[in-house]
Amino acid sequence: MSERADWIKLAPLSGVLYAEMLSEILKSEDIPNYIAQDWVSGGYGVKAATAVGNVAHIFVPPQHEKEALRIQEHFLSTPWQELSGSLSPNSFKKLAATLDQQNIPYYFHSFEDTEGDESALETEVFVYVPQEHLESVQKLVSNLD
Repeated sequence: MSERADWIKLAPLSGVLYAEMLSEILKSEDIPNYIAQDWVSGGYGVKAATAVGNVAHIFVPPQHEKEALRIQEHFLSTPWQELSGSLSPNSFKKLAATLDQQNIPYYFHSFEDTEGDESALETEVFVYVPQEHLESVQKLVSNLD
């Protein structure tokens, strides 16, 4: 594998959340990558989809540049939508298995909330899918229970 100093920087993404989404897609295609973001958001631990001035870059090895650029172009041209509401970890596992079977791309992130009570830790999972699949995935979610 080449040294990271030689890796190619892809086009900027508006936020680390989108960079993480694209990074996972690249990994699923066996393309090694890493994310670098501007110091302000990275230094303060800000993690937002579109925080003003929040820019992230993905770096890939030179031999994967063409494929990574093709995937990034497709990713950026795909309108991603967040499913309404969050899912429990168990519901998410069921949904993820179904989406994988149906070959529907998705991205997720989780959020742990204690609401001030450390003993009442609750994890919520937020799922993003391409807009073209939103309606069918919402139906899958409603049939999970």
